[in-house]
Amino acid sequence: MDSKKVGVITGVIGSIFLLLPVCWYLYTVIAPPPASWYEYMPPMAGSLILVFFLGGNVLGLIFAYLTKLLLKCSTVFGALFISTGLSNFFILAKMFYFSGLFGLLLYTPSIVTILVGVTLVKPLRILVAR
Repeated sequence: MDSKKVGVITGVIGSIFLLLPVCWYLYTVIAPPPASWYEYMPPMAGSLILVFFLGGNVLGLIFAYLTKLLLKCSTVFGALFISTGLSNFFILAKMFYFSGLFGLLLYTPSIVTILVGVTLVKPLRILVAR
């Protein structure tokens, strides 16, 4: 298979992983669960939500980097990774406040995804040369 086709497939998979937390958050905003649902929430539900967010962002970041390696330059995937990284960063900042090393670990995948998207839009050497 051609590396361009593999790059497009990995880009689509990466964008799906990056959009999962955004879609989940939008679903909870649009259709919030009933108030009685929170009474029955298990104590580890917050940790599971955090793992879901981090897992989706880390897997999306891995696939975004693979897309960058395979495609070298793609404006469409660059814009997609920038927008999903920004939305994930906004959601994480809204849910969890920055607090030292934990905040750094929490926000790093979305920030790096934004940077990968920027380098997909314009190659890094062109940005640095100016």
